[in-house]
Amino acid sequence: MKHNTLIQPARSAPLRLAFALAAAMAGGAALAANTLTGVSYTSLPGNIVQVTLRLADPATTTPGIFTIDDPARITLDLRDTTNALPDRNGRINLGPVTGYASAEAQGRTRVVINLSQLTAYETRVDGNNIHLLLGGAAPVPDDAPSPVVGIPQPPPEAALVGGQIINIDFQRGRSGEGLVRVLLPSARTAVDMRQQGDKLIVDLKNTRLPPQLQRSLDVTDFATPVFQVDAFQQGADARMEIQFDPRGEHLSYQTEEEFVVEVKPLAVAQEEAADRPEQYSGEKVSLDFQDIEVRSVLQIVADFTGLNIIVSDTVGGNVTLRLRDVPWDQALDIVLKSKGLGQRREGNVIRIAPAAEIANLERLELEAAEQARVLEPLQIEYLKVNYADVEELSTVLTSEETSLLDERGSVVIDQRTNTLIIRSTASQIADVRDLVAKLDVPVKQVLIESRIVSATDDFSKSLGVRFGFNRSDGFPASDREYGYVLGGGQAGNIQFPQGAFPGVLGGGFE
Repeated sequence: MKHNTLIQPARSAPLRLAFALAAAMAGGAALAANTLTGVSYTSLPGNIVQVTLRLADPATTTPGIFTIDDPARITLDLRDTTNALPDRNGRINLGPVTGYASAEAQGRTRVVINLSQLTAYETRVDGNNIHLLLGGAAPVPDDAPSPVVGIPQPPPEAALVGGQIINIDFQRGRSGEGLVRVLLPSARTAVDMRQQGDKLIVDLKNTRLPPQLQRSLDVTDFATPVFQVDAFQQGADARMEIQFDPRGEHLSYQTEEEFVVEVKPLAVAQEEAADRPEQYSGEKVSLDFQDIEVRSVLQIVADFTGLNIIVSDTVGGNVTLRLRDVPWDQALDIVLKSKGLGQRREGNVIRIAPAAEIANLERLELEAAEQARVLEPLQIEYLKVNYADVEELSTVLTSEETSLLDERGSVVIDQRTNTLIIRSTASQIADVRDLVAKLDVPVKQVLIESRIVSATDDFSKSLGVRFGFNRSDGFPASDREYGYVLGGGQAGNIQFPQGAFPGVLGGGFE
């Protein structure tokens, strides 16, 4: 039987985010190999604040580090270390550093540096001390060993506890981004990356670079923002120098033994920034973990986001990752994909399990929904049709292309009352009701007006216009009168002078 574990967010996420790892750990406590005994701080030239963590024994590994933008915090994760600080919390109030807090769980100690604002930082390990330098270009501490000047020589094989780099490869991404992929000897290999002008400097700590990988790659022909990749041995570390177009956007991440540096072109970076609210809208976070339990990472996400995360008992294993300034939901996707996990989100609850288990769960839910539909009782609904043709509606409802009814549903027509009688489940009847409401509407009509005008032959007479004259030379001039008739039947005489109309004219004008 499979079980799920509910990971709930802490009530005060900003305060407890740094201690989420302690709540997520399970299993027996490992025997701690070191002890945190003190925290000190000082101000260095150049507005640099140095915070030093003192250990009982020399530090053997670089601490895991992750940052949070809001509230601004830098968290150092000390593996196999107990917490022996007399005061677990303390105030500093020096430069951007306001204080610190510490906690221990299952053989690990976590130290949170509280900041007024997120600033540049660098970590250095020197014997029993771990130095965290914040603000500006971090100088080398006074008690740090002097750097070696001259041509670096490969150290003895015994000094290279990190192993040997397996491969360095360059690829062009689908969107024109440059991808530098490094196959590390171990997931716990420490990697330090920083930018210097138009170069990205990547130091692979305590590793040896084989002679066949010590080369200079001119990758200009790939048409990416990366121009050249140089790989060589630098003392005890293997180093890569990546020359690129600084206008682009770069990020680095590590999953298990693979470390990837991705440089995106300026246009792609701007386009993704515009599209990011739709795809990844979470607050940005930086994560730097080495060989951390996946369940612990999920606990951190739960505390940071305030979401409830349900984790299947089949989720296990560890992951190593380094992410810089990426949205938390994108960071979660990277972690899940690296371990073959899937997620389902329902409101403020995220269910996480192997992808196959998520697919099987969705299949079972579909089968349960189908079974519930088959067992749902049938009902009868009477739908009065007002405007549409009831037979045409019945055809629409029962045709294979547009039918909303399953094999158990039926439609009967009552021609006398123009009514549809529907027999089906309640959900299907609701769909039929909505469809009928959209189709049963009056047809739009066009009003055409016309006027008929009739005319008869007495139309002009009714207006009262008629003229006529006659002339006869046999009558005296005094009798030469020509009559006219105007509207209304009134008559009059018009006198014409002698000889005005020779001959005889007769007839009339109408």
